[in-house]
Amino acid sequence: MMRPRITSLHLKSASLPLVRGPLLSPRVFFSLLQNSRSEVDRTTRAPSPTAKIRKNSQYASIAISKPDPLLSINDSGIADNSTTETDQEKICPSWDRGGQTKQNALTPLYSSIRSLMNENKGNVCLVQVGSFYELYFEQATLIAPKLGIKVATRQTTNHAVPMAGFPLSQLQKNVKTIVQDLQLNVAIIDQYNTVRTDTDLKHRKVSRIVSPGTLVDESFMNFTKNNYLVAISIPPNSNIALDPDLPIGLLWADVSVGEFYIQQTTLSDLASDLRRISPSEIILSKDLQGQLSAIEKTADLKRYFVRYHKVRYMDQKLKLALDAAVVRKFVELISVREEAAMNLILSYMTYNLPDRQLSLEIPTRFVNEKYLSMDPRTREALELSARSTFGTTSVTGTLWLVIKHTVTQSGTRLLNQWINLPLLDVQELVKRQEYVALFKNNQLLRLQVTNVLRDVNDFARALQKLALKTGSAPNHLQSISDGLHKLQHLHDILAEARQSLTDPNDVLLVDEFLANFKIPADVTRKIASIISISEPPKRPKVSVEKELSLEEQLISAIENKGRLEDMYQSDLSDDSNTAQSVTFLVRKDYDDELAALHEELEEVQSCEAEIFDTLHQIARSADGKGFAAKKDKVGKHYHVITVQCGLKQLSTVCKNILETKKFQILEKKKTMAIVKPNHWAEHMEKREMLTNRILSYERKIIEGLRVEVLARVVEIRNASRCSDMLDILSSFAKAAQENNWVRPTFSDRPVLEITSGRHPVVEANLKDNSLMFVPNETNLGADGNIWVILGPNMGGKSTFLRQNALIVILAQMGSFVPAESAHLGVVDRLFTRIGASDDLFSDLSTFMVEMKETSNILNNATPRSLAIVDEIGRGTSGKEGLAIAYATLLSLAEDINCRTLFATHYGSELTKLLKDDNVDRTPFRFFKSTVANKNGVLTFDFHLQPGISDRSYAIEIARLAGFPNASLQHAQRAQSLLK
Repeated sequence: MMRPRITSLHLKSASLPLVRGPLLSPRVFFSLLQNSRSEVDRTTRAPSPTAKIRKNSQYASIAISKPDPLLSINDSGIADNSTTETDQEKICPSWDRGGQTKQNALTPLYSSIRSLMNENKGNVCLVQVGSFYELYFEQATLIAPKLGIKVATRQTTNHAVPMAGFPLSQLQKNVKTIVQDLQLNVAIIDQYNTVRTDTDLKHRKVSRIVSPGTLVDESFMNFTKNNYLVAISIPPNSNIALDPDLPIGLLWADVSVGEFYIQQTTLSDLASDLRRISPSEIILSKDLQGQLSAIEKTADLKRYFVRYHKVRYMDQKLKLALDAAVVRKFVELISVREEAAMNLILSYMTYNLPDRQLSLEIPTRFVNEKYLSMDPRTREALELSARSTFGTTSVTGTLWLVIKHTVTQSGTRLLNQWINLPLLDVQELVKRQEYVALFKNNQLLRLQVTNVLRDVNDFARALQKLALKTGSAPNHLQSISDGLHKLQHLHDILAEARQSLTDPNDVLLVDEFLANFKIPADVTRKIASIISISEPPKRPKVSVEKELSLEEQLISAIENKGRLEDMYQSDLSDDSNTAQSVTFLVRKDYDDELAALHEELEEVQSCEAEIFDTLHQIARSADGKGFAAKKDKVGKHYHVITVQCGLKQLSTVCKNILETKKFQILEKKKTMAIVKPNHWAEHMEKREMLTNRILSYERKIIEGLRVEVLARVVEIRNASRCSDMLDILSSFAKAAQENNWVRPTFSDRPVLEITSGRHPVVEANLKDNSLMFVPNETNLGADGNIWVILGPNMGGKSTFLRQNALIVILAQMGSFVPAESAHLGVVDRLFTRIGASDDLFSDLSTFMVEMKETSNILNNATPRSLAIVDEIGRGTSGKEGLAIAYATLLSLAEDINCRTLFATHYGSELTKLLKDDNVDRTPFRFFKSTVANKNGVLTFDFHLQPGISDRSYAIEIARLAGFPNASLQHAQRAQSLLK
């Protein structure tokens, strides 16, 4: 039989439109592949090529249909289903015109694959065929080159079908490229060898759809940060553009760990909420596609990966891991928009993760009034958890990196939430501070706690994987058991430490924590009594460099209609299917039935051992050097033993083997003989039968254990949350101990009194270089509510502004702060107007961005807010900029009366305007940073003192920056002319 012809397929030969340039952008890929998903059942058999479509049929019967049409992209960059018939005619390949006859139809295999692709439009379909995941038709032509995979063609009777593939082991790598780099969803279509079909084709169906917001156990996930999927619910037929107060349902979930939050917000606050959550993916109802441009302007959706989803209207709430009555009671307490968002996200998860138990608890209600409000620009300017420089983002130079001493992945995820959500509840803040003080004052206890937590695995993630049936259930169960065991040890350490504490408040604090820190120890004991995981035997490495090339193996798999088993195992001995290579996962003494099966299997293994002992004795008697015997399958011989030894000794060994009359010599070569013991086939069949019975019984036991453990999901997650909180608070204590931070106190008055305050990030960087940070005082409220900060460039004005904002954030996280003392009234909203940058994508100039940020402060600040304002009015002409700066300063003082730090170079000008305008200057205080100029060499001491700076030393700073001497002379001459 001739092998199929393999040819390279270039884009020029494809009947698809060409795109200029070496790379197709994610937007172009999206336009080629995205379309509304069909909601039919994804389970499929191989249909007849001419079969008609039956509605509500269990099986899809589409043999041939058009591929995903080319979609247009609107201004938002989101796909829009508006292709004309002419466009479809241009992209429709010659092998797919509809109305096919028996003579020109696709083969049953390709017809079934085409059907699966049509059912999952908008997704890149990776179809498992034997040991490969494969791409077909137009997706092979478009996607394979971006994955570095060569496109081949499969020549059938009537068609040349484009195809490409990669081994199963490369799935994670290629899914990462498609999802993260190309920004496309992936439908993983697996092959089910155990499901019988009416044809010789393997049964295939979608096992899951991978999207950025529904990652579960992908190796490319960042396990120290949450991966949120956000659902936004907006009332249909609403005039969104004219109603900023329109109620919006917002729900976000991290399906990989089972976290679930719900909130009702407004359209005007939606952009800020999304930046706080930082979602990996956003889903909207398909009803909103016509209103996209209005949403985009207010919610800034261009920043995110957006998908539309049509909700399947069923009782989605039953998928929550709680009693139905409890869920119904919760639904009665939430708004219509919040319930709609919950239905949307549950429907989307169910669609992307079919046949899986989501195991989500009732959503935690998020209330904005409980947390310090910060707009997106404030979070960016203060560099809380990310720092952008020259187009790249990293955690270097962020507050998060300074305080991140957590030792668990789940604790680090919670720290990310805390840094973005400082509290307003003073009682809760004081409680956190007490724990930090406990660990700071008891260093031995902190070290003991940290050492235990360091060994705690991310069992909250393992619990969710167990619920979603991804990966190995026994490994997940073992991970949960180990994690709970470590937490029980932590509980015991705290209980023992309580006995040695001398401060009654510390004793009460530990007692309170232990009362909530309940470990389901019976779950640990139950898992330990059943699961017994040992290291599996090492399998021989098999080279993938077969006699056939990779492309030829792909074609061979198709030629055999996917009937081949794992082609990478074709050279392995048959021992791969025996008990020696099988790792049993349940304790042998679990019950009498399992013990009896293992006893029988051990008898069989004992007989095998005797056979091999006999062969070795024969070899020793014949002086067989280099003798080796192993079970194997060779050519037509199945279930045999191959023996090897030296060329001279083999004949003697074979003669002695035959003399025992216990063996047959089936074949003999130069240094190897194929031996079959008497009754060997019956022996191997019995062994295989016993192995399969044990494995089947183990699966039943493990599934029962899985159900039992998932019934305790609420208790297990509560224990995990308690340990996460302990991880963060001990981390705060370590930061306070190492950096000499103090415990802040809170006031009912809107004050900010800080003695010797320091910038935590700048101080950490200076300390690494053996330098000291110059501290400064802040006394807002008691000594004026508006501080105007003046001084030269590089004099430390911006550092002073930011350090006060960061001290407020640290204090309202429950941490200690970098100062000698700190006393503050709780800040309800924190605003910043720092830096200068344009937003050309949104058609905003630098000055317009500055004005929008300033307008946000003036429109939303309250008397309990803190405003950090840096150099307003510098993006326009001098007089107009001064007027804007003066108006902002006056509004903050008279209309809002909030605590304000106002850095500017308009010191003398603002003082004169306040005097000429007859404004009460009681709220205002002017401070300047000092500088010494010796022969043109500037020396900054970064210390603030009362007064107005008369110079900014711009020319001297330019000289330090490397300004050419000729240009400096021009500047000096111009300065003299302006006087």
